[in-house]
Amino acid sequence: MEGMFGTLQQQVVRDLLWVMVSPHLLQETSHKLPLWSDQRGADLARSSREWLKELDDNPSPLHEWLLAQDDFHRIGHYFASLVEFWLRHCPALKSQKVLARQRVDVVTEAPSEDLCDEGEGQDLSGEVVRNQLKFLAKLQGDEALHVEAAIHFSLARGAREVDVVASRFAGGFLHESLCWRILEARIRTRTAAEPVVASMLRDWLGASPSSHFLLRGCIFYQAKLVLPCRHPDTGRLAAHGPSDL
Repeated sequence: MEGMFGTLQQQVVRDLLWVMVSPHLLQETSHKLPLWSDQRGADLARSSREWLKELDDNPSPLHEWLLAQDDFHRIGHYFASLVEFWLRHCPALKSQKVLARQRVDVVTEAPSEDLCDEGEGQDLSGEVVRNQLKFLAKLQGDEALHVEAAIHFSLARGAREVDVVASRFAGGFLHESLCWRILEARIRTRTAAEPVVASMLRDWLGASPSSHFLLRGCIFYQAKLVLPCRHPDTGRLAAHGPSDL
């Protein structure tokens, strides 16, 4: 995929490609989440070469889309706008219907064991919990998607996991730790699986969507922690560093 970036002249189109193919911040089996796979992103990008080239030659549709979005100059809104443009217009996805930021209400019965483990175990039984699902898409055929997408940049405060679920990875805002992003995605994917919500989604999309978490961005470590991971000949970082990272 690196070669595709070199063929694109427009920064906004390169940003769109980055949204599509940048590696996920989480590992495939981590954090009890259904992740958007890197392989699927790469396959879609390969199938979208002509579309991306056309946008690079004439980025007006993308520019007009971004200008119509609220606060698109803020990085989180810019990222979300690119994801939505991708879901709506990428010919490789063949989306027939896309819904963004859909509000759903769930009447709670009892806190789950998992949420109790995460410190969210207060008794909310019988209360209406309002939530929002980021993106819903009906593709060609019987496939439908629920995509929770987020971007995260943070500085690792240390070399070892000393607190709960990656909360040491603080983001640009104090509350936006990597932990917060993970827990938010867990809550929203679980919400989509609630029987009442699942029935609503089938009505909206005409099919039951599969949930996916797409997380892009970077985590920065101190140089002394990552330099030992560099390949002696190429200077590139190894795929897996020391076990205490």
